[in-house]
Amino acid sequence: MIRNPEIHQQLYTDGSGGPDTSDDRKRRIGWATVEIDDSMNILAIKAGTRQEGKQAVPVAEIRAGIEALGMAQAPIVIMYTDSKTVYEGFLEQSHK
Repeated sequence: MIRNPEIHQQLYTDGSGGPDTSDDRKRRIGWATVEIDDSMNILAIKAGTRQEGKQAVPVAEIRAGIEALGMAQAPIVIMYTDSKTVYEGFLEQSHK
């Protein structure tokens, strides 16, 4: 492991949805947050699904971002996301 957890931490997030269907019971979303060191070694993974409620990809993306914040431990945390919703939401909240 190359990363010194006292200096920085890298967290990658993603959310995904199942195939489109008119029956929400058949469409489940999933989310994941992965901590990776500078050599691309996986240090930690948190992942899950949403069994109830709205099954939409932005919901999964937001959950992954929330889980990343819960995993953050180092003084400097770099969080990578491909979600515009998570990115813009973080920027809006960080200015309050």
